[in-house]
Amino acid sequence: MAFVNEKLTNEQREEFVARSIKNPASVSGIALSPIFWTIDHENDMCLIKGGVHRDYHNEYYFVFLWKGEQHIVSLVMETKPYTVIWNNEVQASTYGLSTSAPFVEDLKSALTIFKVDGSTRTINENAEVIFNF
Repeated sequence: MAFVNEKLTNEQREEFVARSIKNPASVSGIALSPIFWTIDHENDMCLIKGGVHRDYHNEYYFVFLWKGEQHIVSLVMETKPYTVIWNNEVQASTYGLSTSAPFVEDLKSALTIFKVDGSTRTINENAEVIFNF
């Protein structure tokens, strides 16, 4: 199976919140409570948007759960009509500033499906995704 954007059920949200994963966009340590996620059920991978940087609104924070590991990722999103461009190097908690980290190709696969906002809305259906890292 591949990545898909899904809306979490109430039960899935409760289970996720119980994990107490800190929202990387929060300075107060609030737990991540997603409504949508981009998930590959079979391969144990999940991308969750944490939010944006309060001073730089195009800098997105993500939690990427990858094969039992948790990675905090920060990327800059640029948008053009029907196009999402992910810029800058991957900033990840475990692997530092390395685009050669073992999870990067899977992260790109997840972001290709995440597109604009990771939802199931039609805004995502026609967007092309480009990577500059």
